[in-house]
Amino acid sequence: MPETLDIQKVISTSTSSVSLDDLNKKGFKQVKVLNQAIISKLIGEAVDRVLSERSKEISKEERDKVIKEAKSQFETLAKKRLEKERSRIDELERANNQLMVELETLRKRFAASVEVQASRDQAVARADALEAEVVRLRKELPELEVSLTKQRLESEHLKSQLASKDEELERVKADTTSNSNVEKLLAAVTERLGSASQGDMSQIMLSLDGLSRRLANISSGGGGGGGLGEADAELTKDFALNALFDKEKEGGIESNVSNVKLKENKAAGVKGALAKLKKLQQGVADGE
Repeated sequence: MPETLDIQKVISTSTSSVSLDDLNKKGFKQVKVLNQAIISKLIGEAVDRVLSERSKEISKEERDKVIKEAKSQFETLAKKRLEKERSRIDELERANNQLMVELETLRKRFAASVEVQASRDQAVARADALEAEVVRLRKELPELEVSLTKQRLESEHLKSQLASKDEELERVKADTTSNSNVEKLLAAVTERLGSASQGDMSQIMLSLDGLSRRLANISSGGGGGGGLGEADAELTKDFALNALFDKEKEGGIESNVSNVKLKENKAAGVKGALAKLKKLQQGVADGE
């Protein structure tokens, strides 16, 4: 019996397995593929050529049997090869998916790293700015301390001036009150002089000097130079009026000639008295 042709063995020994990655690395982007029908045809033709040379030694039945067996072995081999390639493709797809996942993870890590770096850069820049601000403030501190001391001294000076102005205001108020009281006294004296007799004029003129001295002593005496108060002013006015006009109710001159002379002398006396009172008022105001 002639030797059986092992097609699978022939294909295995005549071919080599090359992965798609290896083909890609070698620059084979595209490859030509023979389908099963063409390969079977080629095998059949090869077998026919071999068998034609042995036609005298093999019958037609044996020839058909060999061809059938060769096709069966080729289909088995092609099926295994296809399964292997499918398994390889699945493995490559799983590896590719894994690589995609890892790539996405790396992208996220890189983005986070970039964000962290940006935050760090911002923090460093902020720290540098704060440090520069601290240095600037330290340089300005002596000047600020000097300015603060100057402002404090100026504030104390202004407070002192304010206290002085307050005291001056109180003195002005006291002077105003005193002047008002003197005006009241002058008005009262003027009113009383209008009804005084000629006989009283000489006594009134003598009393004016004493009254002036008394008023000067009152205005410059107790109370720290604050002028006459309301109560003191009333007492002084009553005292002055009583001192000037304590003889007001004594007898007058009866004749008409005497009355005329009395009026003339009275007018002159009133003018003199008013002049002295005005002088007294001016002296009191100056003394205050």
